[in-house]
Amino acid sequence: MSPVNPGDATGEPNETTGLKSGGTSNPPERKATAAAWLTLLVLTILNILNFIDRFLPDAYANFIMEDLNISAMQLGILSGFGFTARAASLSLVVVNTMNPRGRSSATC
Repeated sequence: MSPVNPGDATGEPNETTGLKSGGTSNPPERKATAAAWLTLLVLTILNILNFIDRFLPDAYANFIMEDLNISAMQLGILSGFGFTARAASLSLVVVNTMNPRGRSSATC
């Protein structure tokens, strides 16, 4: 069996691509909708806010330590473990609020 040239209309598969002549391996193009762009924008803004939320306590650490009269170690515990504990407890509240069946499956 000889290789099929791109202009050959025999309909036999090409040895290199495995496609029949005139075929294409590209999927059909899908255009992004306005809803997809809006979703991307919202997620980007939330990601930026996440970085700002995580950065601000460290940027103002000296002022926070002076105002609250705490040591650097205490501030580290507040910003590390305190942030994790707050995020975990708030996520449980959100999960239980959004649960459509009313069961507390996340807290069992």
